[in-house]
Amino acid sequence: MTTNNTNTAPLFPSHPRPRARASALAALAVLVAAALAACSRSVAADPGLNAARRGRAAAPSGPAAGDSFSYSSGAPSDGAREIYLARCTRCHEAFAPSHASPGMWSVYVRRYGPRAGLFGEERERVLRWLQASSR
Repeated sequence: MTTNNTNTAPLFPSHPRPRARASALAALAVLVAAALAACSRSVAADPGLNAARRGRAAAPSGPAAGDSFSYSSGAPSDGAREIYLARCTRCHEAFAPSHASPGMWSVYVRRYGPRAGLFGEERERVLRWLQASSR
């Protein structure tokens, strides 16, 4: 004798709720994977490594070859010019001090100095030299 019991729940319900939950989890997994992938492609904190990733070699630590800008005789560099050339040219060409006003050099050095590894007294020395030479 065969009984047909209709009160038992099917093994795999055709209910949309489990599918929606699985779709939401899959979408979340894709978003997390995309976020992690984006983090791995962020800009390097080391400007020399950053330049290498862009296919350029890091600048030499001494003054740049063919360095054409000069500064006023009233603004002795006290080694700041050499520090500027060594650090700042890791990411870009050296700008002449006359490129910006003294106030703008303060903004630029505050913003980009940490990327170039300029901190403390060294940073202040470079800033003083750029400001004095920009006049």
